[in-house]
Amino acid sequence: MSEKHKYNLERWKLLIQDQMNSGLKIIDWCKQNGYTKDSFYYWQNCVRRELLPEALEQLKQAPLVNTSTSASLVDVTPLAHIPDTGSTALLSESKSTSTPAAVIKRKDVSIEIYGSASKDLIQNLIKGLSDA
Repeated sequence: MSEKHKYNLERWKLLIQDQMNSGLKIIDWCKQNGYTKDSFYYWQNCVRRELLPEALEQLKQAPLVNTSTSASLVDVTPLAHIPDTGSTALLSESKSTSTPAAVIKRKDVSIEIYGSASKDLIQNLIKGLSDA
């Protein structure tokens, strides 16, 4: 990866965080800050690809938790039954106020998947979990 790409990646991590904290829709934030939505989504995808291996490595290090009597790799718990552990990792397109479509918990890590999550992100998560 070139130095320019690394610089832009770090810059866009901050910009994406700014958009998430702004409460604005992506398109509105882009208009307000002079970026195209295509640039935003391109760099958002680059940031996700960079952060995904780190998140998957954290999952591999955590032992599997299974509170049910049936055998399964990972418990998927309905949102109403998830206790607040205070120590969670969040993977989603954005920290929006909408409800996640699914939550996967493993020890002290929680992966929240929103309906807006890309197909590639979900496939990579499933692949990472099956490799763990």
